Amino acid sequence: MSSLRIVGSLYLLSGCWCLLQPQLAASFLAFRFTDPAGLAEFIAVYGGLQLGLGVAMWWVPRESMQTLAALRYSTVVSAGLLAARAWAMLTVSVTPALLAMAVLEAVLVAVLFWAWRRQAAALSIG
Repeated sequence: MSSLRIVGSLYLLSGCWCLLQPQLAASFLAFRFTDPAGLAEFIAVYGGLQLGLGVAMWWVPRESMQTLAALRYSTVVSAGLLAARAWAMLTVSVTPALLAMAVLEAVLVAVLFWAWRRQAAALSIG
């Protein structure tokens, strides 16, 4: 449960940053907006998605099977984000900021996967 809350807190912080300081967050990732609609989309997707993930990770009930399901879901979503970032870096561009984000995402995936495996073993489930 604590792994979900730690990772969820990171998603909440990042989501708030994208929601409240979108220009700063976007410039960290080398985004440049020429149209206000692009900025609005950044706020919605980066801010909204990350806030939603963070809240979901905090909102997990304490029942073991629900925690296991939440860990599995969070691992898959986080791994999907990491895979897409890796693909983008291979096919489009790599910057120090994108590489740092990929490393952070890889750590989050590893923590969530480890917590999921530990919870599954505790429940004697594969």
